[in-house]
Amino acid sequence: MIPVSSLADVEIRWLKIKERGYAIHGFLVYSSSDHRIPEYIADEGLTDLDLWTGDSCGMFLLHEPPPDWVEYARRTNHVWWRAYGTDVSGYANGALENEPFIRVDGGRRVSPRDLVSNNQNMGLAKQQVAQVLYHFGLQPTDHPCMVMFRDLYDTNVWIIPLEELVGKEILILRKELQEFFSSGEFERLLEAENA
Repeated sequence: MIPVSSLADVEIRWLKIKERGYAIHGFLVYSSSDHRIPEYIADEGLTDLDLWTGDSCGMFLLHEPPPDWVEYARRTNHVWWRAYGTDVSGYANGALENEPFIRVDGGRRVSPRDLVSNNQNMGLAKQQVAQVLYHFGLQPTDHPCMVMFRDLYDTNVWIIPLEELVGKEILILRKELQEFFSSGEFERLLEAENA
């Protein structure tokens, strides 16, 4: 898994990521309204999906990596760390997002995260989702889905709709994603990309 903040984030580092030699790449696209998917990703989903996609699939998702992910990526020299680690070296212990930025209201400390409202963050995140979908020729309503591709600028992409996962219990959602990544369908995608 390669958590990113935007499509532009991927574009800037595409050559470095492509050098990794994945057979296929993908984008797991979801928004805060795709109930239970964001909760699963924020909990154990990031590490589950990293394990299931393995060395054959570089899967991007619009997600701020938590401090423990950053530390895991650093320790294992993960592709994410090699591409993004130098930009977040102060973040490894959560220091960047919680570093006091200014003092307000009689000395109360405010972090950069506190300066932007949650509603504004949600709106920006949904715009990022729409940009990814548009990049692959999809509509802004075509989430949640996985978009699989060989090259970020390739017009030949595979779309795996995930709308049936919205609202499912997290254990069921996890099981269905695990089944997909161990399925013949996923293996055929890997083989099609190697042909």
